Amino acid sequence: AVESGDHDSRVSTSEATRAATVAAGTRGLRVLEVGDPLIVRGSVLALEDLVVRLVEAGVGVRELTPVTSPLEAAFLELTGTEADQQADQQADQEPAQ
Repeated sequence: AVESGDHDSRVSTSEATRAATVAAGTRGLRVLEVGDPLIVRGSVLALEDLVVRLVEAGVGVRELTPVTSPLEAAFLELTGTEADQQADQQADQEPAQ
């Protein structure tokens, strides 16, 4: 389980092996899966530090994406986002022209 504000993220880079080494040495970050993409768990600050360290090491960062569980993804798809719900409510309240 994710605790204390930590997030799982997918990191795709130009050099998976070097990225895993840099990630392993990043304070506050845990490497969950080595490969491309690399899966890590940490706070937003630790993820920001990872990106800086990767760039400084000459590793190109292609993607940094939050990992959502299949259940969470299904829930979000069914319910939509809060912004979608607010837009729908505003549309319902506006008089028809």
